[in-house]
Amino acid sequence: MYINIARLSEKFDDLFMIHVGVYNADHEGMTFFRRVLPREKYLVQRCEALPDESCVFDIPHILLYDRFGLSMIDDLELKDWLGSLNVPTIVIGKKENAQREIGQCMKIGAADYLTRPIRGAELASRIQKVYLQKLAQVQYFSHLQAWHHDASGNYGAACSEPPVVSGHDGSEWNRPGKVCGSMSEVWSAVERYADLVQPVVINGESGTGKDRVARALHEKSQRKQRRFYPVNCGAIPATLVESELFGVAKGAYTGACARRGAFISADGGTLFLDEIAEIDASAQASLLRVIESGRVRPVGSDEHIPVDVRLVAATNRDLGDLVRQKKFRADLYYRLMVFQITIPPLRQRKDEIPDLIVAIQQEFFPDIAARISASAMNKLMEHDWPGNIRELRNTIQRALVDCEYGTVLPHHIRFFG
Repeated sequence: MYINIARLSEKFDDLFMIHVGVYNADHEGMTFFRRVLPREKYLVQRCEALPDESCVFDIPHILLYDRFGLSMIDDLELKDWLGSLNVPTIVIGKKENAQREIGQCMKIGAADYLTRPIRGAELASRIQKVYLQKLAQVQYFSHLQAWHHDASGNYGAACSEPPVVSGHDGSEWNRPGKVCGSMSEVWSAVERYADLVQPVVINGESGTGKDRVARALHEKSQRKQRRFYPVNCGAIPATLVESELFGVAKGAYTGACARRGAFISADGGTLFLDEIAEIDASAQASLLRVIESGRVRPVGSDEHIPVDVRLVAATNRDLGDLVRQKKFRADLYYRLMVFQITIPPLRQRKDEIPDLIVAIQQEFFPDIAARISASAMNKLMEHDWPGNIRELRNTIQRALVDCEYGTVLPHHIRFFG
């Protein structure tokens, strides 16, 4: 199996700060390492002892071991440590007997060997190379599930580009990189259904981004130059649903002014009915008539106004179960459920989390050059995300504001509840 290291380099260069542990270096050596490795990309810390799993500080991504620094360490002890903790180690030695030293160090598991005098550019290059090689090893990178991982466990599966999706404020929110696995099916469905006139129902848990998918359907359709009109049905009182959807005629009731409803406002474009399961039986019947006839009768009017609207609905509930419970009209259900898109929860597509973090940072904090430590990313990857992308967005925003020295550490990651 093969993972493209160049792509890993491009993806992680702007996301992670490389934590470099330095063991056995004297004061002059520590000063040199901190001077030549820029603080915005490298967190350089002295290790007073070889780190192990009981360390209270983050286990470093890379260990620099000064073989002839403050003290000597037995080769067997170093070999045991390298094998148990699985941290890539770059050994720094002398030019004298370099060939013999390199051979010995490679045998005990060192990732690389440098001789004094060390040039800063070469040190940084070696660290990055070793770091990316480590990321490319499947056993280290499996908790991110990689971006080319299909259901059968093979790498190199085909991926599809997500569409550019406009946010509520009109800003673009297009995740960088490729989207694979379960979400590729979602974006493939968006491509197939975009230009159809039939309704589309989007299913998914709260916070999965159903509104984003609805907007993508509109942006990919021939109606994209016309209006995208979102309505949150769950936020409208039952007594006002019909007037909000179908409009009100002047004088329909005391003090009533003429008002265009959602269908008329979305004429020629896309009407997005979010939380459609929340509308009551009376409004369901009226909605069914509009879908079947293509005409709207405003409240208090005898006139039926023709409308050309592409209907997209979304729900986090099982409409089939609601039909069986007599809480949702069966005829409306069958009229709506022509095409369906199901968005998997974030816990089932954690491979997206690195891309989503980059997108969130670019959208909300483009001027903050913060990086995510490996242990913080592990914490993010282990969380089940009951609030899905909405929870991730809030968590990352808070962490980016709270982090110190440009690095997000585990204690900056705080989950709701």
